[in-house]
Amino acid sequence: MRILIAGIGNSFMMDDGCGSYVVNSLKVEGVDVRDYSTGSMSLFDDAENYDLVIVIDAAAIEKDVEVIELKPRELGDSVLSMISSGSHGIGIEDIVTFLSTGRLKTRFILVGCKPHKIDVGIGLSTEMKQNCIKAIEELGKLLEIFNVKLNVEESKENFLKNEI
Repeated sequence: MRILIAGIGNSFMMDDGCGSYVVNSLKVEGVDVRDYSTGSMSLFDDAENYDLVIVIDAAAIEKDVEVIELKPRELGDSVLSMISSGSHGIGIEDIVTFLSTGRLKTRFILVGCKPHKIDVGIGLSTEMKQNCIKAIEELGKLLEIFNVKLNVEESKENFLKNEI
């Protein structure tokens, strides 16, 4: 199974940059890891080469961190209540809409982090930093299902060392 872990986010919009910070910290083998930052439109083209794409992004969710499989039938449900990510090209709504066309057979799973401050600026809020650590832990659990080992502790250390 080919797996892509995709970080999406605008690091110039504070907490919106969480996906980029997380993927740049990961210590994992056997999967591809890419930071799409604000150039996330190419994710659709790249996704055709994978069985599973795990997207890490800021999302308007109830919990601090949630793992959500993105399916076309959820178009009218909770996914549409998530942040529309105009600051970095595509948002979760765009992925779900694209999946609804039936053109892309790739499975998408979101590891969403609840933002606390989206404003012009560099760096993550204290709350988002904690959410990113939780996201790394959740990603580790998710990858175990697919027999992929994420070095969670080293990834968390990398995040704490490298985040702004």
